[in-house]
Amino acid sequence: MSLKKVLSKHLKLDKTPVLFQIDNDIIDDKYDEFIIDENYILKIVLSKTQTSEKNISVNLIKLITKSPENIKKANELRVLGS
Repeated sequence: MSLKKVLSKHLKLDKTPVLFQIDNDIIDDKYDEFIIDENYILKIVLSKTQTSEKNISVNLIKLITKSPENIKKANELRVLGS
């Protein structure tokens, strides 16, 4: 499935520009032609961020894949305390 279809299937966004990140890699060219197997997506994280030069708002969409390392991190228990 293309990243564009993943976007339309799972998220409702405004007209703000979109930037995709898959694990630690930024997809910076033709995300509508980039194909990904939806079954390997562990988590989709949406955040708004500002560019440093022109202070433009961007939707950053992080796709976390089902790699052994990412699954281990997702299953970690974190305890907060004082």
